[in-house]
Amino acid sequence: MTFLLDASPVIAMARAGKLDVLRRAAAPAAITAQVKAELLRREDTTTPGVREAMDAWLKPRRGGSPGAQFQRLGLGDGEASVLASARATDIAVLDERPARMLARSLGIPHTGLVGLLIDGARGGRITVEEAEQCIDSLNASGFWLSPGLLAAARRAIAEEEE
Repeated sequence: MTFLLDASPVIAMARAGKLDVLRRAAAPAAITAQVKAELLRREDTTTPGVREAMDAWLKPRRGGSPGAQFQRLGLGDGEASVLASARATDIAVLDERPARMLARSLGIPHTGLVGLLIDGARGGRITVEEAEQCIDSLNASGFWLSPGLLAAARRAIAEEEE
């Protein structure tokens, strides 16, 4: 199993100062050429460590070229490339609702960043405390979490502590 990451989870975790947790929660992780290009375009002082992560543990994924049908649905190049490149043994990590809906309709296993953190805690790849801290750091750094998702994430993580 490989976690095929879109750019938004990487950017959000970099801004929250939690790329080290993402590395463990999403092990092994891969990115497409389009996601890499997006990460490099958005690289600035608010995303420390992204270039190093691409060199060290975000492995490149060759895959399908995103077709026009993905763009017609309003997906960005990164999201489209993740969906076009996903294999049956991958889990696509996508935060945008249209991308997740399309993944569901295509039968592509997928999750969002919060789901990845919860799964990482459940699977022992990260600690419950790290998952809680990441949720708080994401929220504090401006990553949009609806009140319902935030409450559900905290409940799910709390269940792991029991």
